Amino acid sequence: MKLVFNWVSSKVRRVEPFLIPFIIFVFLAIVVPALLLTKYSFQAIGSPQLAERLTGNIFGTLGLSFFVSICALLLTLCISFPLAVLIWFACSSKSKKTILLLLTFPLLSNYFVKLIGLKSVFDFFNGSLNSTSGIGYTIIGLTYLALPLVTYNFINTLSSLPKVKNWAVKDLGYTFWGELFFLILPWSKTAFWSSSILFFLPSLFTTFISEFLNHDTGTQMIGEIISQISNMAIGSDESKPFVAFLASFLFTIAILFLVFSSLIVRSIKSVASWVKERTTLNRNKKLRQQNKIDILFPRRLGTGNI
Repeated sequence: MKLVFNWVSSKVRRVEPFLIPFIIFVFLAIVVPALLLTKYSFQAIGSPQLAERLTGNIFGTLGLSFFVSICALLLTLCISFPLAVLIWFACSSKSKKTILLLLTFPLLSNYFVKLIGLKSVFDFFNGSLNSTSGIGYTIIGLTYLALPLVTYNFINTLSSLPKVKNWAVKDLGYTFWGELFFLILPWSKTAFWSSSILFFLPSLFTTFISEFLNHDTGTQMIGEIISQISNMAIGSDESKPFVAFLASFLFTIAILFLVFSSLIVRSIKSVASWVKERTTLNRNKKLRQQNKIDILFPRRLGTGNI
């Protein structure tokens, strides 16, 4: 017991004082809700309507939500990054300021207003009201709403790129494609990660966008299912365990996504550093062997003049 107390006290001493509010916040916002959700998740469900929800269709809906979110994320990144590079390198400073101002205007308007405009355009070209049906419209809606913010993020990242590095890459003789792959992409990796995390999780649990743009009831997303169950849960105590199960399940997915994304990045960095160290060691080993050979069997220089 004394050893345990000494170990705990040694760990507590290492905690910085400014981390205490953060630890309290994590405990109240994550640990306590997780324990409550786990408690409710193992309670029985007495309502037949809610019991029907706990089928394989839930996991199919979750898989569809992952597919829609990943497609929308890839489409947004594939459009926003080339657009940001084109704006930053092909426009003058005055044009950049104008474009940045235009990009901030959609961020100031309401999502509902933008979705009404987008749906009106689709209905106009389709020739009928409420003509949007299918996950393709959900992907387009998610991309449409996130495109200005992600593009603005990439432009801000490129604006912090030092001109010295740009000049150094040009002095090395790289063309535009070499500058893109060896300078711009490595410099923009933080923007890729931040945009992906900020875009993926909200799009995975979206409710309003999929309900408004997709009128196909067979391709609902997980956010719509949770919304329906929450509406059924009003005034019903039997629905709380199932809602808690879904909430804890999605909470676990979100935490695992955040944790494993950082672990994947760390593992890639560690593997890259290990490969670099092994390459350096092999190169040094070959140099040492060559030096030993040169010492034992020195090369004869200028033997023809002797």
